[in-house]
Amino acid sequence: MLDDFQNARELFEAARSAAIERDHAAKQLERMRHRTLGGSSSISGGGRGATKDVNGTAASIAIVDYESMMRARLVEDTKLLNLCAALIYGRNGREGVSAGLGSEYADVLFWRYLNAETWVRCGVLCHVSPATAKRHAMTALDTIDSIGLRHAIDGVGLGSMSGSIGLNADYLKS
Repeated sequence: MLDDFQNARELFEAARSAAIERDHAAKQLERMRHRTLGGSSSISGGGRGATKDVNGTAASIAIVDYESMMRARLVEDTKLLNLCAALIYGRNGREGVSAGLGSEYADVLFWRYLNAETWVRCGVLCHVSPATAKRHAMTALDTIDSIGLRHAIDGVGLGSMSGSIGLNADYLKS
């Protein structure tokens, strides 16, 4: 997976796209389920004419088809998000970038890339200005790049800043 990325910025931007896709898919499924289970139906009237799908079978099939279509992509997205989370916080939440640079740097990475927030929202959530949030993120990404993605995943380099981030090569196999 790491071979697909030249640097930490590319990796984290891909993670941000994955987070956006995850959120979009969840919202789409919620809308589909609402229409199927709680939305308007031809049985209740609602000022509409009768439909051919009186029992909602077609809508249920559409949900299953959408879930099936998105499953593999969301599995890959989840792997990518977990990889970045491990870089940010390590396994126990007290390692990685968080331990090496501080939680303010780690939290900005989390909100911006793993939760797909804007710089303004990151600033609000992290109690800093948007410019500071962006500066913290760029510093953290530069730090990961100075160590190298493969070394950072294995805890080499960040370990000298934080003890050890507790990662292993299992992330490289997926």
